[in-house]
Amino acid sequence: MNYSCGYWKRASNLDEAQEHKMKLIGDKLNLKPGMKVLDIGCGWGSLCRYLAQNYQVQVVGCTISSEQAELAKKACAGLPVRIELNDYRDLAEKFDRIVSVGMFEHVGTSNYRTFFKVAAKCLTEDGILLLHTIGIN
Repeated sequence: MNYSCGYWKRASNLDEAQEHKMKLIGDKLNLKPGMKVLDIGCGWGSLCRYLAQNYQVQVVGCTISSEQAELAKKACAGLPVRIELNDYRDLAEKFDRIVSVGMFEHVGTSNYRTFFKVAAKCLTEDGILLLHTIGIN
């Protein structure tokens, strides 16, 4: 189960809509086998698991929730996925792709600059960041 909305274009139920959204994310990231992907705010690990299974990439998911980290580790067992219980601001590794779905809303406007600085620091030179968020006026 994902926290965020699904992609309903060709879905007839919630499970399909969520799977279609994860596929859309993977396709937009232009993932290639062997790439290293960071999921900032990985939740229960469903996107980490999906990307590793369907795109043959290595995934690092980070979360500040110990409960989410524990369940994500179980959900991704046996896959090239590493779930870390830490704050994204402490990351120093390089990644080919970074994705964050539904977490940016919790960063707060005063921390936007920090978020993008960390993402830029952690992306390879030709890396891609996909940020999915909800905006308010």
